[in-house]
Amino acid sequence: MNLNSLKPEIKETLSLAIPMAGSQLASVLMGVTDNMVVGSLGTGAVAALGLALSSFYPLMLLGMGCVIAVNPMVAQAFGAGKSDEIGRIARTGLGAVLMIALPIVFLLGFTETFLHFIGQDPKIIKEAAHFLDVYRWSVVTTLGFIALRGVLEGSSVARPAFIISVIGVILNLILNWGFVTGKWGFPNLGFIGSAYATLCAQLFMLVALILYTLLHKRWRTQIQYAKILHFDVPIFKEMVQIGLPIGVALFIEVCLFAGTAFMMGILGKSELAANQIAINTASVTFMMAVGIGLATTTRVGQAMGRNEPDVARRAGYMGIVLGMLLMGILGLLFLIFPKTIIGFYLDLNNPENAKTVALAVKLLAIACLFQVFDALQVTAGGAMRGIKQTILPMFLGLIGYWGIGISSGYFFCFTLNWGAPGLWYGETLGLAATGCFLFFAFRRYFYQRNKE
Repeated sequence: MNLNSLKPEIKETLSLAIPMAGSQLASVLMGVTDNMVVGSLGTGAVAALGLALSSFYPLMLLGMGCVIAVNPMVAQAFGAGKSDEIGRIARTGLGAVLMIALPIVFLLGFTETFLHFIGQDPKIIKEAAHFLDVYRWSVVTTLGFIALRGVLEGSSVARPAFIISVIGVILNLILNWGFVTGKWGFPNLGFIGSAYATLCAQLFMLVALILYTLLHKRWRTQIQYAKILHFDVPIFKEMVQIGLPIGVALFIEVCLFAGTAFMMGILGKSELAANQIAINTASVTFMMAVGIGLATTTRVGQAMGRNEPDVARRAGYMGIVLGMLLMGILGLLFLIFPKTIIGFYLDLNNPENAKTVALAVKLLAIACLFQVFDALQVTAGGAMRGIKQTILPMFLGLIGYWGIGISSGYFFCFTLNWGAPGLWYGETLGLAATGCFLFFAFRRYFYQRNKE
């Protein structure tokens, strides 16, 4: 296979990956904005935000699976030319959002009790729980936006969601600065203001994407919002079959990071804040890999829908290589400019932040390698979703993230006394193992298919 034969695949993948990555990046930039504005309130506020989000995302991602299933299902229907089926998938996915989101909102109401149970700092718990009283309602807006975005992206239309996401980031920045600091005539809500700001920005994004589809005849006719509560039972069953393992796999993955954050909280406030800064920074560049992973899901799914397995296999490999290469290059920034990056979150000249800054520098150095393996697992996982293989990745994630990642991180941190960096070495091992497992599972699928 020469380079000329790969050029069309690279072009098609990147044409989807760039706006998809942009949408994902815009979403994570909301978190970065929250962290930077909240960082002006001090290390304690950053630590409370980290604890709140570490409690929020495991449940959020557990429920996200069925919604994410919309993308590969639409992609295969699009590749097969089944326009009517796309509409049924869209309506069923959007109708399922409320069924999934409301129980999660209810469960997040018990966060304070949970945090006390696992031994977190009571002062930080109070702030984190207060934040989540507002922020938990963003589950509804976020899942709705993801479902609708999956319909468009599965049909190779990625730009509208990207543009709306960028506007959402700008709005979030303005509202965050206003609500947290009381500037420009906004009420001064302090730390909790960040939760109100992000919820408002996410609501805008959902409404804007709904309006976009209503104003375009193709989507208005295809989705038919008036029938949104008319469930297509066979499609819903397939959505659950594909999506539930995705949700569990995401839950398992995010528990690796949430577990690390909770263990950081046991080590101390500075460790928790340093972890929040490093993971938030890494999540920005990681969105590039997520975009490539989503594009890989779409490209593989569409090829399978056209019954072109060789094209699907090539698209999967291409996505994996592009993701790892890009993350390797971006990861070098963490080694070269660590204090510049940390300076966006904390005042480097404040002696009270010295310990947090020193720890964050060490964690960003580990993140350079961490990023490459994170790219491997997200792109290989995207390729597996494209062939509607989700149950095996769930079990592979359980072994890699928990069996290897959390256990080795605990061992490095508390048994070998490596402290906060030890937890990140564990995370890196977990990501590397899971990424390799998923890559070989994807490769094996097509090997067995060719034998048949």
